[in-house]
Amino acid sequence: MKRHPYLALAIAVLAFLIIIVGAGVWLGKEPLRRSLESRLNDQVEGYRFVIGGLDLHPIPFSVRLRDIAVKLSEQPELSVAVVPSMVIGVNVLPLLTGTIEAQVELDSPVLSLTREQIKAIERNSSKEDLKEETQAWQDRVRNATGFKVALLVTNGRVTYEGTPSPIRVQHADLKVENITNRPSDGQSRPSSIRLSAKVFDRARLEVEGDADFLAVPLPHVEARVDLKQLQLDDLKPNLEKYHVRVHGGILSVNGRMQYAGQDVLLAAEQFHVENTKIDYLHASAAEAQEKRQLKRVAEEAKEIHQSHTIIVKIQQGSITQSEIGFTNHGAEPQYRSTLTNMDVEINNMTNRPEEGIGDVSIKGNFMGSGPTVIKASFRPEKPRPDFALTVKITKTDVTKLNPLLRAYGRVDVTKGTFAFFSQIEVKNNEIRGYVKPFLKDVEVYDPMQDKDKALGQRLYEAVVGEIVNLLKNVPREQVATKTDVSGPVGNPRANTWDIIENLVQNAFFKAILPGFEKSVT
Repeated sequence: MKRHPYLALAIAVLAFLIIIVGAGVWLGKEPLRRSLESRLNDQVEGYRFVIGGLDLHPIPFSVRLRDIAVKLSEQPELSVAVVPSMVIGVNVLPLLTGTIEAQVELDSPVLSLTREQIKAIERNSSKEDLKEETQAWQDRVRNATGFKVALLVTNGRVTYEGTPSPIRVQHADLKVENITNRPSDGQSRPSSIRLSAKVFDRARLEVEGDADFLAVPLPHVEARVDLKQLQLDDLKPNLEKYHVRVHGGILSVNGRMQYAGQDVLLAAEQFHVENTKIDYLHASAAEAQEKRQLKRVAEEAKEIHQSHTIIVKIQQGSITQSEIGFTNHGAEPQYRSTLTNMDVEINNMTNRPEEGIGDVSIKGNFMGSGPTVIKASFRPEKPRPDFALTVKITKTDVTKLNPLLRAYGRVDVTKGTFAFFSQIEVKNNEIRGYVKPFLKDVEVYDPMQDKDKALGQRLYEAVVGEIVNLLKNVPREQVATKTDVSGPVGNPRANTWDIIENLVQNAFFKAILPGFEKSVT
């Protein structure tokens, strides 16, 4: 009488487990521990495994591994991962239907990575023989006896030991179900994923999605991501190396991500930042290094922006009751220009042309004084930047600009009102538009305010005051000039933000007091 093949398989697996348990009891657990450790080190290239202990439990059928450490062969002094306890259990009843059903439980694992370790992992993963070996392993797993595995991680911790400050994910609970080589019909991603964790100490991260861990050549994952109450101060040390300083503020974002080999989608369906101050810091002493670093970051961002396989999208975003500033430590004297009480609305920003036009609307007070409205529309820059920009600044107290005016024109003003209007369009490597600053009731020279200044500086400011008087539009008592900024983009490789930065520096700052710089030179 022939046995059913599933029954034969069940009997074989049960016999194997009984033999293993019996061998462990009879021969001792230490030989099994050494054997397992040796097999792992022989079969996994680039890594070294250490297993501190092994326990066998006949009922239920399970194995507990203790004090597991995973190290890189290149850097054996540091552990990439430490797992105090791993329990692998096998359910008996599914064996009767020809399926191996198991559960893997990891308690309090720690994954700790440095930049050097990540580079070493990338080198290991890029080896051609390893790629071929991985694909062969995937084929063997897909063609093996049907299995169904669940992975449970409790109280996990992930740390990226970056400079100057680490990035921490802690109290992570992960549940992955139905890791299988026999998905049901129509299941392109049979495994479910649920993750709950804290980022730094206060933000909450929730991830829920599904995956195919045996997809060729790389796993496929699709998930929703929800990050709540991230304190931007936690990012301060890491942002300052890019000359960006934040003070206060909370970020919340939700969206979705897809990973399918080379194809990646990162979509923020909604994000919100509130009550933050953000400053870009410019220092002449570090100017060369700063430019190299920012250029590298810009080039990486441009590669992502123009990628055909990476889709980045912001469906809707907002920044409320915040402040942004530019602090120039390289100027003499130093100055800080700001936009306070700032509210920003962002819609449909993407790097894919088929997704349409993205819009940005900004409202605030220039230098804490002048009502400001900025509107911009962006089309993905493939192959060149394509955007339109409108700026309207009104009723700004000119005395708020004195630090900036000293740096650019070496003058002080005692009263007056400033306004600024501009429309710019960049398309087909051409810039078209204008900038038009207004100055009203400006007084540059005040003997009482300037009595302690050097004679040369006082004479200079008096001359500048006369220049302003000559430029005034009587009877409105205004200084107004309109400067055309049309022409070709100077650098054909410039991206959108390169062009905007140059427009701010050359068309805005230098247009605030028309004729001042010319009179100096």
